[in-house]
Amino acid sequence: MKKQNYLQRNNGQALLTAVAVIGSIMLSIITIAGYLSTKRIQVSRSIVGSSAAIIQADAGVELAINKIINEEYFLRDPFPTTFDQGGVSIKKVPSLSSCNNGPGYKILSRAEKQGSTRAIEVVLCE
Repeated sequence: MKKQNYLQRNNGQALLTAVAVIGSIMLSIITIAGYLSTKRIQVSRSIVGSSAAIIQADAGVELAINKIINEEYFLRDPFPTTFDQGGVSIKKVPSLSSCNNGPGYKILSRAEKQGSTRAIEVVLCE
């Protein structure tokens, strides 16, 4: 009977260990790539929701300006001092510092879309 050398007896174990190490490295890479992809998808959805909320808040500001100018909502006597409707708030202020202490309107429009809340505030001077 011939004596087998140590490497010849353990030849299969080395291959099995190498396959296990390479497999675990690949599994780690796939897990990290999956996690990063999930985060990118979440950020993309957040951007879409945020953009939609900004557009909706901007539309609210345009609605408020339309109410002030075209419908002469605040130009009537006696005029209301506030208006609240669907996330849009208009407030007539007799003295605003940004209007050289003259009268003006503060418009605040809030919108929420897909978990993102955005608000736009505008000051109009008379």
